[in-house]
This record gives sequence, structure tokens and C-alpha cells, in this order.
Amino acid sequence: MVSVTLNAPIIITNLTGNGYLRLTPPSGDVYVPVSFTAADSISVGDAQNHVCTGQLQVTGAALLPGDVQYPGGLHYGVTAVYAKPWFTQPNTGTGEVHITLPDNLRLFNSGGSESDVWPLFAADGLVLHGDLSFSMTASLAGFGCAAPALGFNLETLPAKVIPLGSLSFDQVAIRATSSCLQYLDRYTGEHGPRTTSPADSNDGYLRGNYTGGAISVDVNGLRGAFTTSDSYRGSAVIRSAST
Repeated sequence: MVSVTLNAPIIITNLTGNGYLRLTPPSGDVYVPVSFTAADSISVGDAQNHVCTGQLQVTGAALLPGDVQYPGGLHYGVTAVYAKPWFTQPNTGTGEVHITLPDNLRLFNSGGSESDVWPLFAADGLVLHGDLSFSMTASLAGFGCAAPALGFNLETLPAKVIPLGSLSFDQVAIRATSSCLQYLDRYTGEHGPRTTSPADSNDGYLRGNYTGGAISVDVNGLRGAFTTSDSYRGSAVIRSAST
């Protein structure tokens, strides 16, 4: 991800100075001004003066692309880039990415708070490339439908979808290997939450025990299929008339 142009292709260690980090997202090349000191331990050593040791750190949303989108992919911003030596693996480093979720769902965590943004960090294993494509995996072992680590509150139904098994992330989608669906009671009246009455304003069908297979979240929303063997009772008005 990083190269330095010098007058001669000689080995230089503990390089200091200024330059540019070249990123190549789908919208076009971006040149980010950078500086480096001896503490960064940057050295170059081949005929093209590629960086062979050290690491360059660029942080700050003001410096880096704030809305990256591949065709049909998620919207996300890059808030940090940690560029590894060129010889480690060309155009591969790590950093920090903030995924903006689609408007029809929100991320929730075990504490109950909600967010429209899902941050991914270097410490969690994020891999970030020079073209700002990325990938990461995370295990959900030890968590289940009864005690989820996180999930998605749907804005279109009184329901939440809980990813299970493992998660994978890239610039196109968030994916989970399995899932379940639960009723989400948003009623906050002063007399307390609703009871588990069989007739539940015709959304009682969502109170069943739903299991699902693999799910994905892309720019359009959540995709998945959920099944249950539970039954429910609907409600209807006793008398109605139309004119």
C-alpha cells in the first residue's frame, strides 16, 4: 500500500519525511498526505523503493474516504489505515471501517443499545486492502437466541433477527451461518408491556419460535428465511360496516 520515491534504489532504514498514501477505491484514486518518523522503522530496499519494514498509520475520518461503496455493496467509511510493509503482502493492511446499515434495520447489542453503524477494528482481525475492500470474520460461539451477543432490530416488522454460528464481513454484505427470529415488543405505554395474550393485534404470529438458516445484510436490507411449527390466533372486529 505504501511506496516511497528516492533518487537511488539503495537501502535506507528508519526513514523520516513526508509523502502520500495512495488508495484506489471504486470512486477513483485518493492520495492521503502522510508523515513518518524514525519511530515508524520504515525502510526501503528494492529497485522500486518499496517499503520493506515498518508500518504507516493514518487515522482520522477527515483524511480518509468517508463513504465508500462498491457496485451493489454496503456503504462504509474508513477511519484508520495501518499500512503494512509491501513485502508482507502487497496492498494488504488493516485499519478501522464503519459500516452504515440500511435504513430498514438497526444493530443492537447485549446491553440493549441500538446503532445505525457497525464498526470493525484492527484488533478484531480486520483485513483492509489498498482498494479499500475489506474482510473479517467473528465467532458467535457461546451465544444463542436466549442470550444473543447482538442482532438486527427490523424497522418494517415488530421483530429482531439474531445471527448465530459465525459472522463474516466484506464490502458487499454481512453474513451469518445460521439465525433465529424473535418478537420485538416496542409498546412502552404507562401501564407496562403487553401480555402474552393469544390474540395480539394480529402480530402474534411473530411470537413463535422461529429458526433460520444463513442470513445476509446488504445495501437493500436483511435476507433470510425463517420457519416455525407454532400456531397463533388472529383477531378480527366483531362488527363492521362500509359505506
